[in-house]
Amino acid sequence: MNLSKICAVIKDMKAATLTDHELLKRCQTGDPLAWERFVRTHQQRVFTIAGAYTRTYDDTRDLAQEIFLKIYKNLKKCRDFESLIPWMNALGRNTAIDFLRKTSRHFKHFDDVYESNLTTQDPGPDQIVELKTRKDILLKAMDSLEFIHREILMLKELQELTLDEVSKILGIPIGTAKSRLYHARVQLTRKVTRMTRSEVCSVEL
Repeated sequence: MNLSKICAVIKDMKAATLTDHELLKRCQTGDPLAWERFVRTHQQRVFTIAGAYTRTYDDTRDLAQEIFLKIYKNLKKCRDFESLIPWMNALGRNTAIDFLRKTSRHFKHFDDVYESNLTTQDPGPDQIVELKTRKDILLKAMDSLEFIHREILMLKELQELTLDEVSKILGIPIGTAKSRLYHARVQLTRKVTRMTRSEVCSVEL
């Protein structure tokens, strides 16, 4: 092994033994080995955020790469390690929302769940019509919700994240997340009930 390779190995070993605070500081100076370790350390968190807002693996991967790119470009704005995770969560969420707008993509949708039901339950023709009607009503109800309510339902109900994970992504206390989720469910139930009654009345007419 030549001298340059030995130096590279030693530098890599040093990067592997850095504290979180030291790792952040090294990344902020542009150390490529420190950044590589940073990505390995936080890739699960970033993929969780990306996956909460996308429907396909390709979109999740693309969004995760975009989030890491923004983290890299803006890392010097992070003051210390204690503020790193909240800062990353906020940046990841904002990047995800921009990604949806820029690509004309939408949140993961309840139609994925209904399609799964159709393929696993082997329903008859009448049940297929009923499921489609219920799906259409639910989608319309979801789309009519305020963004903050639609967002928390997607994160909690479809992504099946814990309230703790949801609160961290949204940057709000867990108590606020619980309250927001409760009101989102109430609003969705009211809208679905109202739309269902309207659908029944139109059928009867």
